Amino acid sequence: MEWTKAETPPEMNHCDFGWMSSTKVLVCEVGGEMRVATYEQIDEDCEPRWYSACSERWGLDRVTHWMSLPEAPNA
Repeated sequence: MEWTKAETPPEMNHCDFGWMSSTKVLVCEVGGEMRVATYEQIDEDCEPRWYSACSERWGLDRVTHWMSLPEAPNA
């Protein structure tokens, strides 16, 4: 897996909540902090943006790169 610059975001599809969202990916922010996030467009009038995948769902404004998450291990 390779890092992709945030200027080239992941593909978005309609999600269960009715807006456009990517699958969960790993993002790297300025300073090197990494977290799981999604790229979403909540409304047609809004610009897409990054959101943390945690329960607080923070808006992330400092994402520099992203990559797909690895496959889950077989049990």
